[in-house]
Amino acid sequence: MNYFIKQDLFEEDFLQIPKSLLLHTKYKNLSADAKVIWSILYETQIFFYRAGWVDHDTGRVYCYHPQRFIAELDICESFLIIDYLKELHQFKLLEAEKSEVPKLWKYYLIKPDSNNLKMYWKINEKQEELSQKLNHYVTTYIERTKEETEDVMTPEVIRKYNGDLLKEFIKKHQLEHDELVSELYNECIMKNPKNKLSMEYISEAYQNIVNAGNIVEGARKTRQTEEDKFLNQRRQALSYMKNTQKVFAFDSNSNFNDDTLLLFYKHFDLAIELHNRNVLSLPLLSSLKIKYRLSSETFNVLLDQAFTLYDNQAEELIQFHVFFEKILENQSIFEREAKLKDEISTKLLGLPEHLRDFVYHELKKNLEHFPSRYELVVNNLRVINTVYQEFDGTISDTIFEKAFRRLFMQEEIYSVNAYFKNAIKWISEEGNKPKKEGKVTVVEEEVIEKPVDKEEWLSKVVNIRDTEGSVDKMSAKEKEEYFKRAEELKKQLEELDF
Repeated sequence: MNYFIKQDLFEEDFLQIPKSLLLHTKYKNLSADAKVIWSILYETQIFFYRAGWVDHDTGRVYCYHPQRFIAELDICESFLIIDYLKELHQFKLLEAEKSEVPKLWKYYLIKPDSNNLKMYWKINEKQEELSQKLNHYVTTYIERTKEETEDVMTPEVIRKYNGDLLKEFIKKHQLEHDELVSELYNECIMKNPKNKLSMEYISEAYQNIVNAGNIVEGARKTRQTEEDKFLNQRRQALSYMKNTQKVFAFDSNSNFNDDTLLLFYKHFDLAIELHNRNVLSLPLLSSLKIKYRLSSETFNVLLDQAFTLYDNQAEELIQFHVFFEKILENQSIFEREAKLKDEISTKLLGLPEHLRDFVYHELKKNLEHFPSRYELVVNNLRVINTVYQEFDGTISDTIFEKAFRRLFMQEEIYSVNAYFKNAIKWISEEGNKPKKEGKVTVVEEEVIEKPVDKEEWLSKVVNIRDTEGSVDKMSAKEKEEYFKRAEELKKQLEELDF
């Protein structure tokens, strides 16, 4: 038998069916499904080898329960697998032997016979000829299809094609004047019901219409009239605000531009009412523009919003500049948070989303208490991203979070790159150190000394002399007290005059 040995397992790295299994007359009646099962078993020989299912004396690879393994792949009904394995055994492509373990069989996959192989076709020898034939067929088919397509170009198809081409031209050149578009439509579509147009033809037709001058000149005059009307209204409004209403007249040093004055003109009734009720101060509004470093465009947009939202029907009106400053603060917070989110999403691409959210909330939390450190960390977000990627995914979320928090705990940081790397290493080393066993602290029980009667100890000292081993039975505390009292008693006895 031609068995597999372990050296055969590394020659192929993909699922395949040998030509001999497909083309040899010996396997003509072997079902295609059984051939696929053989190929799958061949692919899995490497796993059997790694599992140690190898005969040590012959090097043959075997497996246990192949039907269970194939059933796990769910490629066919389980009751068919036994039939396919029987087919392989019948064609001598699978062999079963008893193992050392009772009722457990070893299954050996057998190589297909390749002797006297009869090929039904030879693709390699005819590859060039087949390629030429295929190329000729494709070329002929394309030319024939093109001719057939041109033959069936109906007027409806031509009109749709020309209409789409004209729409593309109008969109490209941004033509908006109705008369011009209408004239171009008549020239291109209506006069060419059977001819396909080109972009050059439409461009030439457009140029001819422009050269005629009537439509374009009329459109230009209409547009010019509208622009002149708008500019005239603007000049009148500015003149009214600057000359008639002295309340809004500012010198050349004012921070308000003409667009700001036009805003006051837009909300003129409300502005005059607030000024008369002493809740609108233009110098204070101007100072807020400087304080928050607002551009004229941003200032005007927010001022327009403030006039729209201000409640002048309230019983007690708040100062308008106070209300306006609240809008500026909210706008500043919103812009700052939006900018922070944008920087985090742009600069921390290497971090997973949950860590980017962690960084965002930590920065928001530390902004109020550590503003300078906040700026330092935000400016070094790319550095933090690079350090995280250098560790190649070996940093746990806990270590990263602890290291990031330390950026706000260190008094001075000269290099965010060096400090953040070292913080990660320190925290990792701390986590890898074995925990020291806690020392057991023995708390001695406090002994409350009771006052001792000298007569009691005198009798004890006298009586102990007659009791052998009594002192040895005392505790350490009692022994100490015993010898102390005995010494005192001895001194007192020596002082007595009998």
